[in-house]
Amino acid sequence: MARIHQYWVYILSNDGHSVFYIGVTNDLYRRILEHRAMEDEEAFTGRYRVLKLVDYQRYQWINEAIAREREVEEVEAGVEGCFDQ
Repeated sequence: MARIHQYWVYILSNDGHSVFYIGVTNDLYRRILEHRAMEDEEAFTGRYRVLKLVDYQRYQWINEAIAREREVEEVEAGVEGCFDQ
């Protein structure tokens, strides 16, 4: 039986929605927990308290997820509507 792959592109934000983090993972739940466990002020998510999951999308193939992550990262003016495609 073929294994079904699952990759997630996700956006995290701080409480004020002034800083965003965009990432790719194969386990969204685990990755969010890892971000929230980071207390290291040297890490981006720890320094800016980017802990709130704003949006996410699922992909079957990693190359599609990485391409989408790059598209979202290129959006400079806000995050709203990024996943409407």
